[in-house]
Amino acid sequence: MLQFAATLWMVKTITGGVIVGRKRSISIKLCLSLLVAGSYSAIFAVSTLPSCSTASLANYISTTANPPATGGCAIGILDYYNMSYIPGSNAPAASTVSVTPSGSGFSFGPVTAAPGQTVQFEIDYDIFIDPAPVITGDDMGLDVTGSVQVTEYFCNDVSYVGNGLCLGSTPALSLSVGTPDTGLPENASIVFAHPATVSQYVGIVFTLKGGAGGASFEGLDTASVISGVPEPASAAGFLAGVLALAGGYRLKRQRNR
Repeated sequence: MLQFAATLWMVKTITGGVIVGRKRSISIKLCLSLLVAGSYSAIFAVSTLPSCSTASLANYISTTANPPATGGCAIGILDYYNMSYIPGSNAPAASTVSVTPSGSGFSFGPVTAAPGQTVQFEIDYDIFIDPAPVITGDDMGLDVTGSVQVTEYFCNDVSYVGNGLCLGSTPALSLSVGTPDTGLPENASIVFAHPATVSQYVGIVFTLKGGAGGASFEGLDTASVISGVPEPASAAGFLAGVLALAGGYRLKRQRNR
């Protein structure tokens, strides 16, 4: 409705309520055509990137390490770029960690820590948002044995610089999951007070403590919560309204000849 009202105001402003003269009518026709085309592209924006597919972390690092104009892959209306890996203690090789598109995010794993071994590593990536939606939150869950803790950091519309900080040393928003010994839930969600409107930068820190029996997780699932995507019926109604305005203008012009 807000988009339709804005379009109505723009059309009225362009036409000035009364159409006089052939040159002006041609200009207005052009404006209306561009307005309809622009509205269509904004509502039905579709990423031009290839869809993300199941591959190793090493493959994602090599294929997404580019600026937004090139490279990367898409999951629905979200574009993913610059996946990177920061190995820590006993970290697995990037080639052994699988990355699988899941809903509006990824599943990472499996990863194992041997008895008495602590495994630590971090996976970072950037998300760029196609027009219309915003990222209002995130969900995360684990399928684990042993002692595992994972913390996901979010910087909305500003870069993530590491160590839980966004650009300017601002603390990142965070969401943590873990096994019962860590005092954390295995599934958790967060709602952002300030949604990501253009981009989101993510850092995920993994810690596995092998203990006496080892530790592992089959997969860590992350999923962006997206709001503001027009339903097909709403989008169609909006376009119908714009076209109706254009038709009304044409009828008015014919009557005023």
